[in-house]
Amino acid sequence: MEFLKKMKKMRTGNRWMKQFEAIFEIFNRRFLERVFEEYHKKKDWIGALRLFLGYYAFARQGAPPEYSHVAKRVVGGLKREDIWDSKLPRRVWEEFNRELGEREPNVGNNPMAPKGEHYDRKIKGKVKKEETRGLSAIEFLQKYLKEEYDHDIVLFAREKLQRGKAEDVYDVHNKILEINGVGSKISSLFLRDVSIFFGIDVKENRYLLQPIDIWVRRVVDELSDNKLTDKGRAKFIVRSSERVGASPERVNCGMWYFGSQIAESNYNLKRFLNSEEEFLNEIRKHLRILQKTGELIDRWRIEPYEEL
Repeated sequence: MEFLKKMKKMRTGNRWMKQFEAIFEIFNRRFLERVFEEYHKKKDWIGALRLFLGYYAFARQGAPPEYSHVAKRVVGGLKREDIWDSKLPRRVWEEFNRELGEREPNVGNNPMAPKGEHYDRKIKGKVKKEETRGLSAIEFLQKYLKEEYDHDIVLFAREKLQRGKAEDVYDVHNKILEINGVGSKISSLFLRDVSIFFGIDVKENRYLLQPIDIWVRRVVDELSDNKLTDKGRAKFIVRSSERVGASPERVNCGMWYFGSQIAESNYNLKRFLNSEEEFLNEIRKHLRILQKTGELIDRWRIEPYEEL
């Protein structure tokens, strides 16, 4: 009996992968297309860095939106030849702080802060002297992305993923972690979107393209009987998606979108995932709202759900 229950759960989990892959289409129209539109307008290291700083580098929980806005503005004022200036990391950091004004820059986790920047860290009411150990985003470009990648972080990620070898995927993921304040989730988020946008079908170490945030974590935990680590959750998505011919990266996007934009609470998430009828009704409702507001105007995007 227990075996049959697990088999039923497995079949359900596989079916859900296709549902989440379909939801990706909404995510793509509302978010991903707009994110990479800026890079298409300026395909150089400045455009690539503005994209990375604007949508990824500061995408950790609790980071004020001012950080990414200021960073994009500061980098947008640079010239292509500035990247060869050894003093650029310091100059950019000082300009970032001037633009930020009186707001605390959170030096320890700021991708604009140069390596070795001193700051005070409060621990249990006591102040401890620290210094940044990671590279600033500018230092990263200058150190790793010289002539071969023309200092372009998007080109760097794209070419590494296109090579497709396990060591290349591992290397690009871990290299990006050297940027101050950038953790595994942000690195995976960036690589996931690059792979989707450029149509790269990664085969090796694919779990490294799976950012696991609170919404993706909740969805996976609801579909899986096992207690998984975030690495285990990433591998679960890859394995379950590939089993039914779905794109793990698109499934990941669909899971995030479903949780954050449709369910909006853990209560609703559990409720919708335990009733496919309610799940589909909520998607239909969500699509109609988007059509009324003008965010989605293509009729075919809602028709498949009306037929179910």
